[in-house]
Amino acid sequence: MNEDGISYLDMGDAILRGEWGMAINSVWSPLYAGLLGGTLHLFRPGIGREFATVHLLNLAVFLLALVCFEYYWKGLRAAPRRISERNLDEETVMPWWAWTSIGYALFLWSSLNLIRIWAVTPDMLLAALVFLAAGLALRLAPGQHKRSARGLGMALGLVLGFGYLAKAVLFPVAAVFLGALVVVARRERWVRRFLGPAVASFLLVAMPWAVLISVSEGSPTIGEAGRLTYLRYVNGVPYPFWEPGGGGKGNPLHPPRRIFESPAAYEFAGPIGGTYPLSYDPAFWYRGIQPRLDVTQQAGALVTSGFAYADLFGRDLGGFMAGLFALLLLRARAARSREPPVSRVLVAVGLSALVLYGLVYVEGRYIAPFVILVLGGLLREARLPGGEGYRRTMAAASAVMLFFVLLTVVVFNAEGLVKVTGLEPGPRPVPSPTPADATSAGGQAEAARALLELGVRPGEKIAFVGYAFGAYFARLADVRITRQVPDAAALEFWEADGRQVQALLRDLLDGPKAVVTDWTPAGPSASRWQPLGDSPYHVYVDKTLRSQRSPVQQQFGSPR
Repeated sequence: MNEDGISYLDMGDAILRGEWGMAINSVWSPLYAGLLGGTLHLFRPGIGREFATVHLLNLAVFLLALVCFEYYWKGLRAAPRRISERNLDEETVMPWWAWTSIGYALFLWSSLNLIRIWAVTPDMLLAALVFLAAGLALRLAPGQHKRSARGLGMALGLVLGFGYLAKAVLFPVAAVFLGALVVVARRERWVRRFLGPAVASFLLVAMPWAVLISVSEGSPTIGEAGRLTYLRYVNGVPYPFWEPGGGGKGNPLHPPRRIFESPAAYEFAGPIGGTYPLSYDPAFWYRGIQPRLDVTQQAGALVTSGFAYADLFGRDLGGFMAGLFALLLLRARAARSREPPVSRVLVAVGLSALVLYGLVYVEGRYIAPFVILVLGGLLREARLPGGEGYRRTMAAASAVMLFFVLLTVVVFNAEGLVKVTGLEPGPRPVPSPTPADATSAGGQAEAARALLELGVRPGEKIAFVGYAFGAYFARLADVRITRQVPDAAALEFWEADGRQVQALLRDLLDGPKAVVTDWTPAGPSASRWQPLGDSPYHVYVDKTLRSQRSPVQQQFGSPR
């Protein structure tokens, strides 16, 4: 499990229950959340199997993305080449074996190295929809039957609309997509045949959600994730806690309420729902803070993004890019043609998305499908003059590019294997209060069971000391984290004197039934904490908490 996944799971539950006040969320998009909610409702897994069931859905999404990629990659190779005035024998194109092998290698690389298919996020779903939209666009051609053009246009608009429901970034990308198609074929009558249906079907799918979240936010918006990301990674606004007005960063309308000064502790029980309200709707807690353009900050973001892209294309894909650029330098001059260069439109779409992310924040899973659009379009342009020597050059370069992509995948998996097997070298644990390694799914399920066994009932509140974003057990136990000593203040908490600690624990237990920590307890209260089952967590319970287990708590394997 990962942090965003908990919010998507909570949103999926709200959609299935029809709790629209909670389900309409301007940060998390509804399509993936709805699929998660439907999957859990269908299989009804117990505490120990919920996360595994989620990954069954991820596997299905991965297979869907593979099918959509195949549709795109075949269309990219089969699309009419700009050679109407020349004979195919006068050019050397990439052989079928190379085109297919490199395509699948790039798909595997983007799925593993960039998207990380085990992450509970909508990025693999978005990739599937981007590939499907690209495949549809490649099948648009002059002279197409009127009905066929309209059908493709409608399908393209629908796919782009569902892409927006998967991630908000596809709204501006869809505008670039359709606009670029119009620009390259503006003189063609067939453009009018597909453009109207494409725009209409896109708006039909996308606008209802945009209207709903705009009403929820009180201002027009297509999604608040971009604003929050800019605030955090460009303007440097701390997340999720900071002093309102501090550092000239503004005053949020409803920040978390500070309940203890030193060490810092906060309360955020309402009106937001979810396992961890700060994570479920960060737009609410940051409402009133607007991004501001600061030249120095923006330049810093661009430099950071530039290094990220240099690392991606220069290190991870260095050998591949060298072979590709060598082919492009040697490529044959293309004859003029009436065929619209749709593949180049896809390159422009991919580059526009890379630029859009580069202005704010670059992460592999965000940019993966757009990188593939760029690389696919460039590969299609890689064609050499005719002749046996050039055919051997093309085959050799293709083999080299394939080798380097597969090498990157192999190295990535080898590094992961070292981590999984525990052979990774690292510092030994020190005997001091340090955060626990709470990434084990089994440990999370064990913590959830133990918490219920102590008498904490589903739906009740708990407090947390440490990094609450990773407290996935709370989702499994169906409890809410509503008070917290942040991870940055946790060490101060453990080193505080006994009177301070007892006063803070009383405040943390004002409503919540237990306090859980991912740190090793220390200081005057250490003896009052107990392990939370066979998990990396410890718990401090309210002395009035009943130890009698309810029927719900006795059935740890029953549906949530």
